[in-house]
Amino acid sequence: MTAEQCETALRAGEALGVAVAADTAAFGEMGIGNTSSATLVAHKLTGTALDSLVGRGAGLDDAGLSRKQGILEQAARRTAAPLDARDALREYGGFEMVMMAGAMMGAARAGAVVLVDGFIASVAALAATEMAPPLRDYLVFGHRSAEHGHGVVLAALDARPLLELDMRLGEGTGALLAWPVLKCAAAMLSEMASFESAGVSGPV
Repeated sequence: MTAEQCETALRAGEALGVAVAADTAAFGEMGIGNTSSATLVAHKLTGTALDSLVGRGAGLDDAGLSRKQGILEQAARRTAAPLDARDALREYGGFEMVMMAGAMMGAARAGAVVLVDGFIASVAALAATEMAPPLRDYLVFGHRSAEHGHGVVLAALDARPLLELDMRLGEGTGALLAWPVLKCAAAMLSEMASFESAGVSGPV
């Protein structure tokens, strides 16, 4: 996409995020082939070798995985590594990933917790935090997916996901499964009695 298209998608996503009327905004994705674009964006942002990032996506066999890696290596040679976030998204990301990055920035600006799903959403979050570093304080990672590169991206974000269930579903499923955990944690922080309020003042 052009630089102008990338910027337009970022701003459109940011406007959607700012308009979120909720304490938490959960981010997932739907698509076919977007693990490939996410892998290339992660490669350009982190400098990690492609063979440490390329995964089976929706379920490739060994031959399919080998073909995928060869195609991505060819695509990666189009540009130098590393790239900054805007250039990585523009060269290798899809519009849904660019808008997701913008929406995460917008939701955080509006004061919402940003609950991140799997590999693709985490790559969008990685790009977004490079463009807006304060966003990192608003990010909660729902789960570690079975996709090969997700652990690399989480490490780059210094993130510990709430769940690890070997899922590779996308579509926000991991974020939604983590939502009750997040709600329980918030309830404990805000509603759990202290020793003083519970009248426990001495040894038991």
